[in-house]
Amino acid sequence: MIKWVSIFRKRPGMSDQDFLRHWREVHVPLVKKLPGLRKYVQSRTVKVVGGTHFDGISEMWFDDLQAVQKLLGAPEWEQARRDAENFLDVKSVTRILTEEYVAFG
Repeated sequence: MIKWVSIFRKRPGMSDQDFLRHWREVHVPLVKKLPGLRKYVQSRTVKVVGGTHFDGISEMWFDDLQAVQKLLGAPEWEQARRDAENFLDVKSVTRILTEEYVAFG
């Protein structure tokens, strides 16, 4: 199983409320259409004193690297990627492909 983790900031000038609304209500329906995607989780940053300068993390699970490669050529991916420009600071996005190991739980 391959997990694609992305960490990012919201688009400059966007309120927390507008960011979260777009991410959950507009972006999720686009992500649901991605071919080969097995699971999708959004994690909103909890604002605390001295906390992170990121606003969220998304996690996407795929069966294997071939599924990820197939995704990148899909029109559904292009649509979701373009939508990200509406609510993310795209220059802040960091992506990592991982193989998940569950130690316990």
